[in-house]
Amino acid sequence: MTITIEKFYFEGNGRVPNSRFPLLIYRNVIQWSAKDMEAIMRQNRWMPSWHAHLGMWPRHHFHSEAHEFICVTRGSHTGKFGGHDGRNANLNSGDVVVIPAGVGHCGHELSDDLNLTGGFNDGFGVVDFRMGFPEEYAEVSRRAREIPIVDYDPFFGVNGPLVQIWRDADRGIRRETAEVFEASMLSRLSST
Repeated sequence: MTITIEKFYFEGNGRVPNSRFPLLIYRNVIQWSAKDMEAIMRQNRWMPSWHAHLGMWPRHHFHSEAHEFICVTRGSHTGKFGGHDGRNANLNSGDVVVIPAGVGHCGHELSDDLNLTGGFNDGFGVVDFRMGFPEEYAEVSRRAREIPIVDYDPFFGVNGPLVQIWRDADRGIRRETAEVFEASMLSRLSST
């Protein structure tokens, strides 16, 4: 079995700063129960902190002080990423989107059985919830750029695909094609 990671790059638009790091969509990555998935993410320093049945916040917003993840553990959901001029992506059960600090997102179109789990990388959380006001653009763009690259991929662990993709992007290397990884490389739940 393989895991596909899709990459989407978004430029700032005067309202939403977006990021030099690509937004990543892990297709069909959830290989565990919801409880074990959350434990693996915690083990990899990504902290689940919320659950929702009504989807992502339905207005364009972003977080300038944290990278966020959203897991679709049941159902399907369509999100728009990158701000008002961004792009739609359909997310299905088993998919996870990792949203770099500053990248706009909102939800619409969801199935009746939708269940999401979301959160942030270790040491960060929602301390800001930005709606993209032009007068704050310079400040929130600066703050989003200062959020560091993480050392752990939420599912593949230390130096996993997310880490490598974001390090490349930080050096100006942009590979826009999806990448495929063997499921055998996924983290295993530690026994401690």
